[in-house]
Amino acid sequence: MEDRSLPAYGKPLLSGPYKAGAEKFSADYLFNSNKLSAVVLYMSDREQAVRVNAQLRAQYGRPELDDLDLGPPTYCTTETRTWRDSERGNLVTFRGRICRAETSQYLIYRPIVGSMKSGL
Repeated sequence: MEDRSLPAYGKPLLSGPYKAGAEKFSADYLFNSNKLSAVVLYMSDREQAVRVNAQLRAQYGRPELDDLDLGPPTYCTTETRTWRDSERGNLVTFRGRICRAETSQYLIYRPIVGSMKSGL
């Protein structure tokens, strides 16, 4: 089984399917110091990533961070967009990476540090 730990957020101690509206994801619940630190939702393909990205823009508007990295030295395209969901106390980050025939797309939900809301 592949290690889907994200060093900044911890290790997945729980994984399973997750559904939001019509979209289905594979979810990892990451823990750091025995506390839930992030939820990662993995998308199945690039088409789903395009739909989810459009839904996030419709729900949250313009992202706080909108970064696109093209080409060398890795010859990959990497997208990173982050929205602040103050209502729920979370930061929502979309990450997509296209390297030749290989792609990966996922969302990270993590609490806003110092928010009055609990997040996640």
